[in-house]
Amino acid sequence: MAEPERTVARTLDRLDSGDLDTAAVVFAIGFLVAAAAAYPFVSDQTALPLAVFAVPPLICATLSTTKRTAMVGLASIVVGTALGIWDDIRLASLLLRMGVVVLITALAVMTAALRSRSERQLSAASATAELHAAFQRGLAPRVAPPEEIVVRTRYIAGEERMHLGGDFFDAIALPNGDLGFVVGDVAGHGPREAAIGAAVRAGWKSSAYSAPDRPMDWLHLLAESFFEDRRFEEFVTMCTGRVHVQSGRAELISAGHVWPVVIKQRASVVPMLAGPPLGVDLPRNWRITELQLDPGEALLVFTDGLTENRISGRHGQRWGEEGVLRWLNAQIDRDPSWRPELDEMLERFSDGGTFADDVALMVIEGPVALHPTESLPERQSETA
Repeated sequence: MAEPERTVARTLDRLDSGDLDTAAVVFAIGFLVAAAAAYPFVSDQTALPLAVFAVPPLICATLSTTKRTAMVGLASIVVGTALGIWDDIRLASLLLRMGVVVLITALAVMTAALRSRSERQLSAASATAELHAAFQRGLAPRVAPPEEIVVRTRYIAGEERMHLGGDFFDAIALPNGDLGFVVGDVAGHGPREAAIGAAVRAGWKSSAYSAPDRPMDWLHLLAESFFEDRRFEEFVTMCTGRVHVQSGRAELISAGHVWPVVIKQRASVVPMLAGPPLGVDLPRNWRITELQLDPGEALLVFTDGLTENRISGRHGQRWGEEGVLRWLNAQIDRDPSWRPELDEMLERFSDGGTFADDVALMVIEGPVALHPTESLPERQSETA
């Protein structure tokens, strides 16, 4: 970049809205002074009426604030009125010309007010968008499983206006080297549910790190931390557990959550020993369900936004677990090595491209034993 271009760039970088605001006022006042000085020499020319004094407030309206635009406009009216009275102009003509100045000045002030309001609304919308993005990152973090296990995830919020939902997930490498995972669903969808989901996910991660060998303790710690004191009226369903990376043995726990699907030679629902959701006043009789997950096999964990969505063109009919299984097995019949592609699933199970509720998907592929010098492809953790 040439030196003059660098100088211009540095100058523009230093300018902020306050600098532009002041520059607009200075330029407008300079124009007003120049017009007042030149006007007596051309006041007899009908082609140059007093309306020239409406130009300064119009200049301010483009960049300056409403208050400064009004001050410059008032000065223009006063100067224009004084010069018009001194000129040999009939009263009717003077009033007509001054009416034009007053009208244009009022429009300039209104324009500045509307522009300032639009800027405030745009700033507020930008801040809100950043907040929503932060919530989404908390609900759908980039998973970090052990390198022996591939975990793929997707998340879609059902709340169309703010894109916030109560579904959440996470997958981490536990201190003992195993995979810890969770897929949860807060009842409802919206900002409050999103905040609860983010908090519960963070609590789950802390619990999993503190007791990596005891997944049952994760649920009890969450229940005591978040729901024992009735701070939340909402309830939370959850499927969580761990996968041993050496043997592929999985320990799954369902707290009122939709049962996952295991994909081996066929896709089938994992018959879980279910317990109540978190936040429900029922005995916490959660049980561990064991599952063997070998290389080439996959575990699909999801929220009920997938199964409860309506089938396009079926007059309100929902997919349900049986519909999901039929579609999965149809793909396996065409290609026995097929494993779920999450974008393809979201497109297939959406109702015209949308979901009525939040949807979280997680696919855990069976662990692959690594030699000391081997590593898996970088696709091991993929989140959208």
